[in-house]
Amino acid sequence: MKEVINNSIMKNLVCLMLTGMILCALIAIVIPVKAQATPQINGSSLNLSFSSRVMNSYELPREIDVLISSDFNGKYTRSDVIAATWVSIGDKFKFSSPVNGALPTVVTPSGNVDISDLLVADKPLYIAFRYKSEGVPPSSRMSRVWRIENFLLTHETAGQSTEIAAQSSGLWTLVQDGTIDLGRGGISQTSRLLFQANKENLDVPLESWAISKPLKLK
Repeated sequence: MKEVINNSIMKNLVCLMLTGMILCALIAIVIPVKAQATPQINGSSLNLSFSSRVMNSYELPREIDVLISSDFNGKYTRSDVIAATWVSIGDKFKFSSPVNGALPTVVTPSGNVDISDLLVADKPLYIAFRYKSEGVPPSSRMSRVWRIENFLLTHETAGQSTEIAAQSSGLWTLVQDGTIDLGRGGISQTSRLLFQANKENLDVPLESWAISKPLKLK
């Protein structure tokens, strides 16, 4: 009799275990795990800032923009750059402009902009400055020259600031498109980025990208 009871208990335990496994499996199937779109940096921010200076005294539509990508594949070719998704955030910043028709003598700070909403979980962030020069007939005003300095990306949290990236010639890779005169287009220097339209071939437009290394929170 004792053996029969033990066998009955064992069968019930096995049934309970199997039932529990089935329920767990059903729960796993029915309740999907919500994908995390952005890393959790609650109470903190990812701040981007830089300074700019336009090197001409006349007004034109701004030739330079700031863009962000999280799906760029890290291959710095024209085709790979175009294939990526780039979000323009240039309008969030303040840029240099002529002062009363005169050339500005100092750089213009862009202000700090929190770009943490553009982070994607488990993916690096790429930041780019894109310069587009429109071709103009001879004797007309050429697209302006731009300098970008004091680039800085910081992670601010709990009253502490961690530098993610700062201006250096090694931070940027240039990707150019169009026929570019010698010494024109984009140039990466230790202290700044420099963008210039064609000087000899004024009627030939150009496009120049300075794209950062992959950037991640530390």
